[in-house]
Amino acid sequence: DSPAVTRRPKTPPRRQVAAGGRPLRLGLVIPSFYPATGFGGPIFTSLHTAQALARRGVEVSVVTTNADVGGRLDVDTRRWHDLEPNLRVRYFADTVTDRLSVALLAGIRGALADVDVISVQALFSVPVLAGLAVAAESGRPAVLTPRGALGAWCLEQGLSPSLKRAWLRYLVGPLAGRTVWHATSPAEADEVRLQFPAARVEVVPNGIDVELFREPAALPRGEYLARFLGAADAGGDVPGPVVVSLGRLHEKKGFDILVDAFARFAAERPGALLAIAGPDHGLRPALVERVAARGLAGRAFVLDPLAGRDKVDFLAGADLFALPSHHENFGVVYAEALAAGTPVIASRDTPWQEVELHGAGRWVDATVEAVARAMGEIVAEGPAEMGARGRAWALEAFAWPRIAEQLEAIYRELAGWSPLPGTGRTP
Repeated sequence: DSPAVTRRPKTPPRRQVAAGGRPLRLGLVIPSFYPATGFGGPIFTSLHTAQALARRGVEVSVVTTNADVGGRLDVDTRRWHDLEPNLRVRYFADTVTDRLSVALLAGIRGALADVDVISVQALFSVPVLAGLAVAAESGRPAVLTPRGALGAWCLEQGLSPSLKRAWLRYLVGPLAGRTVWHATSPAEADEVRLQFPAARVEVVPNGIDVELFREPAALPRGEYLARFLGAADAGGDVPGPVVVSLGRLHEKKGFDILVDAFARFAAERPGALLAIAGPDHGLRPALVERVAARGLAGRAFVLDPLAGRDKVDFLAGADLFALPSHHENFGVVYAEALAAGTPVIASRDTPWQEVELHGAGRWVDATVEAVARAMGEIVAEGPAEMGARGRAWALEAFAWPRIAEQLEAIYRELAGWSPLPGTGRTP
């Protein structure tokens, strides 16, 4: 457990402070935060965003709850926790799991008392409204990151669609009048403007840990199969091609389409293999059953989640990555596959059309026919060459230091601070 953090002194007026040269202070409000990794990608992207900003010298205070999938985090909810220099977290006790924290509502004003800008992440959650309300009543700028919640597919899931429309119109709308929206792709920016036509939207993508991908290990095929699929040895006949996918085992990800597309692709390729890895969100039994029903036993595998070096090597040793998701506001795993040197197949319900511009994969309809055809095209054209092009692009475009610089420039502008050199932004 981290030691308690002494409360900072009250902040002088913003213009005076900016002239004094102290660091920018950012409050990040999010319903759940690391280590609540069961909630998937947004937990990691919010953590890495906060870390990248903190390493630039921004003082980041995260205000969140102890909500976790299926329960609550084992953390002290009575104090601040230092995660690393310039990054501290306050976990308020969750009252109704992932829905309401009375403690957060009571304590959020004090927790955000000395920040310059308030960043609010997610959308259909009470902490989001609380963060926007604090910004509005105090006159401080707010940046709202919906994390894909405004996608057409997502608006139909979870809470009733009519309740979500009412939430946006009667709760978010009045609080977000002067809020700047942060979208992670042009497609997500369009989703924001569809609901809030007059909104100012800044597009800054998510990032990846490029250092982890600097030297991906494309393992020998036999070693790869033994490590990830439990195969003893490939022997003289080296199986392939190997198709992989990563993500929460959830209907949103389109794994049913992927399995059926692979069955069609593999019918003419006896050595082809498919491996899907990710935490189960209710889909695993049906997915395993589907694999068996398509006659893919011993050729298609559903694996446990992978992280760190295991994930990098899993991606780097494959011939192609495919995820025909029904919606992604960004989709970090596509960027990770590209950085590992593996060409990707993304659906048109994701913002990855640029893989075709860079010659690094295919952007296709989320149908069995389109995905199977894309698999064949990539194998025929040469996965290694496509992967090399994608890797060069990803390592440059999605490095966290670059992403953090773009975000800090926006925050400084909104706070009335002097712009970062070379950004062209003025207070």
